[in-house]
Formats: sequence, C-alpha cells, structure tokens
Amino acid sequence: MDTTIAPGQGSHDLEFKDTRGRILAVFKGSVGNLVEYYDWYVYSAFSLYFSKYFFPGDDPTVQLLNTSAIFALGFFMRPIGGWLFGVYADRKGRKNAVKVLLLMDVGGSMHPYIRLCSQLFSAVNRSSHFKDLRTYYFHNCVYDWLYTSTRMTSSEAISTRRVLQELPSDYKLIVVGDAAMAPSELSARDGIIWWGYGNEEPGIEWLRRLRRHFDHSVWLNTIPESDWDHAYGSVTIRRVREVFPMFELTVDGLTAATRKLMVRY
Repeated sequence: MDTTIAPGQGSHDLEFKDTRGRILAVFKGSVGNLVEYYDWYVYSAFSLYFSKYFFPGDDPTVQLLNTSAIFALGFFMRPIGGWLFGVYADRKGRKNAVKVLLLMDVGGSMHPYIRLCSQLFSAVNRSSHFKDLRTYYFHNCVYDWLYTSTRMTSSEAISTRRVLQELPSDYKLIVVGDAAMAPSELSARDGIIWWGYGNEEPGIEWLRRLRRHFDHSVWLNTIPESDWDHAYGSVTIRRVREVFPMFELTVDGLTAATRKLMVRY
C-alpha cells in the first residue's frame, strides 16, 4: 500500500485539525459557561416573582432592588473567593494522598537491580512526596516474613500478617521481582529456600492474600516481557501473572503500571 503524502497535504490536514480543535474548544467552553451560570439565569428570571417573599413590604421596586443586590453580592464574591482560595492553594499546595507499599525481591538474579530500584522509588518519593512509602524485602516469593533491609536478618524481620493488619487496603502495592523460581517455592509448604526458615503456607497463597487485601496492586518484572514465556522460571512467572497484573520494568511498563494503580473501581 502506498502511504506517500502528497506535497502540501500534511499542512492542509494540520490546518483543518487546528481549526476543528478551536471550534470544539469554543463549543465546550460555551457549554461549560452555560452550565456554570445556569443558577444565575434562573435567579434573575424568577426574581420578579419571589422578591416579595424575600423582602416583604409595600414597594415592589424596593423588593426587586433588594433581590438584585443579593444577586450582585453573590456575583461579586465569585472572583474574590477564587482569588482567596487560589492564594491558599499556591501557598499550601495540594497534598499527595498516595500511599505505597513497595515489596522488592533481593538476592540471586535480582541482586543487580536492587540499588537501581531503590534509587528509582526514592527519587519518585522525593519528587511527588507520597503520603507514605513503606519498603520491605523478600527473596523470590513472599512468605510469613518480610524484611526492612536487603540483609534479611532475623532482627530485621517483620510479620507479613502484621503488615497486612497495619496497612489499609488503599495502599498501592508494587512488587518488584523476576518471579523466576522453583515451582515448589510457590506451591509447597516449606518451599522457601532461605536457609533456617520455613513457611507454613505455600507462597502462592501469600501472594493471593496480598492481592485480595490491597485494592490496587501491580508486579514489575525485571525480565523483558518478550522472554516471559520461555525464560528460566516461565512456569512461575505465568502463575504469578494469574494473581497480579504484571508489567515489564521499563519506562513503558512503569507508565502502564501507574495507570493500572490509579484506576478507580
């Protein structure tokens, strides 16, 4: 198929789209103003009829002037109110109400990505000022315990149940990991491979519990999406994808994950 654009055709299309966009903007603005001033139109139209009830008296002219004065006062207060609230908003700013729970896989194949991910989300937190950002670590899969540092020592452990009890469902859950592990780590009791630890419930049950608890959650995978079906761990990647919406840890993947997290149910 020939997709060559004839000389001058592109500029003509741009001018047409620009004109059409302007007309549409004027139309939308007019409709918005019509809706915004509808109450004023109604007040003005019916003031002749209800002025005598608002301001009882013998002089209908005085009644109508008093009713019009109320109209003028309300109309005059609109720009003043806009200015006052504008100044307040400029000084106080809008508070970011987003609360995030970040769970990061550490060790093994995830080791090269830990520092990068930590810097990434720390930078995001500094720039957007989350209302709260909680970060915990795990190895391969979430089990009974999470950890407050990448060393994952017993002194830095916190019960996963405690985290679920303390954090309400409006936290945005972001899990970062390659989801590549032995199938038993997902499906078996004591499938955890972290020496000295065991798990009473299979890892997949903990993942499902997390998914049910938080209204919005995503999984960011460091493995390219094109490799998910044939890379090492493809079986467990597929099972994790059945629980969490999964996105590649790239700019496009982060953009899609953010949209998913901000969707209102």
